[in-house]
Amino acid sequence: KRILTRGGNQAEIAKTLRIPPFRMAPFIKQVERFEIKRVERLLHLLWQFDWEAKRGAVNERTAMETFLAKI
Repeated sequence: KRILTRGGNQAEIAKTLRIPPFRMAPFIKQVERFEIKRVERLLHLLWQFDWEAKRGAVNERTAMETFLAKI
C-alpha cells in the first residue's frame, strides 16, 4: 500500500514482497480495499496472536478465534 501511495508500480511491489508477477493483479485489488491504518492494525493483532501462542499464554485455536473476532 505504501509503495503504491508513493507512486511505485507493480514490478516494484512484486520485487519487494517476493510475489510472482502473475499474482500481482489480484493482490493489488486486495491492497486497494484496505486503508493503511487498518492494515497496520491487523498486522499488530497478528503479531499479538503469534506472540501469545508461541509463549504459551493461550492455545493457538483460542488466539486465532480471538483474532478473528477482533477483525
